[in-house]
Amino acid sequence: MFRRAISLKAVHRDLMFEAGWAALDTGHHDAAVGFLAKYLKRNPDNAKGHEFLSRAFLGLGRPDEAAAALERALARDPALEPSVRYFLGQAAFQRGERSAAAQALNRIQREDA
Repeated sequence: MFRRAISLKAVHRDLMFEAGWAALDTGHHDAAVGFLAKYLKRNPDNAKGHEFLSRAFLGLGRPDEAAAALERALARDPALEPSVRYFLGQAAFQRGERSAAAQALNRIQREDA
């Protein structure tokens, strides 16, 4: 659906973001990375775009790139800290850093209580 709109040049400001979000939501992580990377070239300060890009990287098993995207998201919007911390825990887990992953998730749990 989004690819067709893009091919027709029927592009609104956030179409790449929406396409990336839809691709991420449906498990098409490669497509999500492509759409979100294009979106972020034009909108580098969009924190949610960086967070969603990190989630796509995690879906592809690329934790280092995910962590870098998460740090960019947090730098742009400190209010994203709880979700950033959660996904940083997932990135640590994917890297085999079980202790760091557990610490990140335990911290979220303590602060949520």
